Amino acid sequence: MSSPGPQRRGALGGGRRCPGCGTVLAADNTARLCVRCRREQTDLLDAPPQLRNEFYDTGEFRAAFDSRRIGKVFKAYRNHPRWLHLLGKALNQETFGRWVGLSQGQVSKLESGKLEENDFQVLGYYAVTLHIPQDMLWFDLPGQSRLKPQPSSRAIGDLIVPGSGDGEVEQLRRRLHEVFAGGEVSGASVDDWELIVVRYGMAMKDRPATLLLGDLATDIAELERTMAQCRSLSALGRLTRVAANLSGLVCLTLIKLDDRQAFRRWARTARIAANEASDAVTFSWVLAQEAYGH
Repeated sequence: MSSPGPQRRGALGGGRRCPGCGTVLAADNTARLCVRCRREQTDLLDAPPQLRNEFYDTGEFRAAFDSRRIGKVFKAYRNHPRWLHLLGKALNQETFGRWVGLSQGQVSKLESGKLEENDFQVLGYYAVTLHIPQDMLWFDLPGQSRLKPQPSSRAIGDLIVPGSGDGEVEQLRRRLHEVFAGGEVSGASVDDWELIVVRYGMAMKDRPATLLLGDLATDIAELERTMAQCRSLSALGRLTRVAANLSGLVCLTLIKLDDRQAFRRWARTARIAANEASDAVTFSWVLAQEAYGH
């Protein structure tokens, strides 16, 4: 008669344990991880996490940033010890490429130096998508300065949870809100601005929300400066309508990012802008965007 010990171990997989949580694996589980850890791993790889600055404090990252080559940054990111701890291996190029909108081959060529990327708009997209801090970069992100910290963020383990009440985007909203509330609006180049709104409307369906928010912040900051210089009342009304539209698009973007508090604040600013424009159609459109969030 065989002892119960070996039978029990065989039923549970010969004593194999999940390296993620330590659970004994079932005999029919041929995977490396248990079901729960595999699910968590899938969730982990669904989108780039926002990590603490300490994540980038490695010799590989410092050399990559000093080289000013995004391919080296990609390689340092993928081969970080964090992934070895969580996945048992480096983050693969296919997953990384899916995050930043590149094929595996393009990631490989960038990392090996066979392909270079020097377009700052594209570099900004990569940095925003991967949540790389501004002060680590050799170029400025939209609406950010390399010297400005983000004091409102709170840390949970390796991850950073940004506070929705502060940051560059919220400061921008407050300035725009004050412009409308104080009646100090003005503007120029109205045709171009109205075309920008149309282009954003076309991009909302497929463009990543993080990239959209950065681009919207940049254009709203420029619109703010344009309005401050305009003295034409007719142009003022049209630009105010543009500001209402852009603010409404920020609302939609914040809905995608699940930042409900910031969404509500931008919805209020959009309503004020639409009311200042004295345009019933724009005001109705703004209310419709706000309704999506609720």
